[in-house]
Amino acid sequence: MSVFSTQREILSENEAAELLGCSPTALRLRRARQSGACPPYARRGRRIYYMRTALIDWVSAGMEDPADTQRKN
Repeated sequence: MSVFSTQREILSENEAAELLGCSPTALRLRRARQSGACPPYARRGRRIYYMRTALIDWVSAGMEDPADTQRKN
């Protein structure tokens, strides 16, 4: 079952990676850097979980307005 066909709020690392269009390894590397470039997550033992809404908010916060980009050039 695809992460896009489920409405579960809590996603595993693999499901979060699928939603973001990256690999689970890419998410692990972002967490290891411990910078703002990592979406919010929760650790329970050895497992990592992400909230669907937090992932969407994280991506939305990084959105750029094409009009602003053109003004800077």
